[in-house]
Amino acid sequence: MADENDKSGLARRMQLRQAAQNLEKAQSQTKKRQKDYADVLINHLRDNGQIICVTEDMALSGQIKEIISETLKMPASCASFSAKADLAGKAIRSAVTAGRTPLVIIEQFLGGRDLTFVVRTLKNTFPEIKLIMIAQEIDKNRFVLLHESGVDSMLVKPADGAAILEKIARTIKPDDQAERALDMARVLLNKGELENALRVCTQEIARSGNSAASLMLAGDIFKAMREWDKAADAYNRASGGSSLFLEPLRKLSELYAEKGDMARQLEYLEKMDELSPLNLERKILIGELALKLKRGDKARKIFDQVMKLSARRANEGIASVAYRVADIYTDTDPDMAASFLQRGLE
Repeated sequence: MADENDKSGLARRMQLRQAAQNLEKAQSQTKKRQKDYADVLINHLRDNGQIICVTEDMALSGQIKEIISETLKMPASCASFSAKADLAGKAIRSAVTAGRTPLVIIEQFLGGRDLTFVVRTLKNTFPEIKLIMIAQEIDKNRFVLLHESGVDSMLVKPADGAAILEKIARTIKPDDQAERALDMARVLLNKGELENALRVCTQEIARSGNSAASLMLAGDIFKAMREWDKAADAYNRASGGSSLFLEPLRKLSELYAEKGDMARQLEYLEKMDELSPLNLERKILIGELALKLKRGDKARKIFDQVMKLSARRANEGIASVAYRVADIYTDTDPDMAASFLQRGLE
């Protein structure tokens, strides 16, 4: 009995020691990652980068200022701050014209206004910018639509300085080693060297784990090899590991479209529609496939949704144009700018 207790006590001490070592290792890795994130942002700012922050949240502005001055030891001029969304376009245009590369951090709601479609217009007008949207909670349908439209990342408040720094760094620069490996695999895939492409891709999967990007690329390679089942398995695994799920689901719908399997294609398009119900073109395709598959009731229902969404999209398009015109008038005729802004809000 004593021997068993000794063995149990020894096992427990070993577990505790291992746990302590793991914690120490994790803390060390965290410090290293924070330094790496800081270096990414420092290099970005030194290479004509700029942060444009559009928020009424003084605490968030203070956190970003502290990151720049205290953590990065960079001059305050590297960032600009505004509590007015209507000045964002002007600030971005000014930065781009001066040869700078802006990273825009902007609230989803500002002054009682939902900036979702203003943000999409900014990204479409200035595709070179990196854009992070801030919210206190995520409206998943809206965020997924923004992600498809080009918003690079989402920051959920409240967040501490370390989390903000990580979010900015990962938006500016994803994992370099992973990107290099996957870029090499993509080049090999485009050249038709499928076995070499698969080897590079699977080596990266073994190094960094089952990331959605590497699994989707493996699926592309298997699809090129006409290994349909393996391609579908890779896409499905990517879908399980992705927070948004959309890209692997799109790959699966394309896979079954190429195979001529309309039923499976429709299945994955409908899954995408559940996650992102605001995509008009996808809804039309769903209705078209439903008709071809003799599912008239489903087709009618989806086309009714298409018409309602079209009417809504028209109003949002008018608002977007009004915001852009208001921005153009800002310098020369503030009253006219206010007039167009009001028309957009209405």
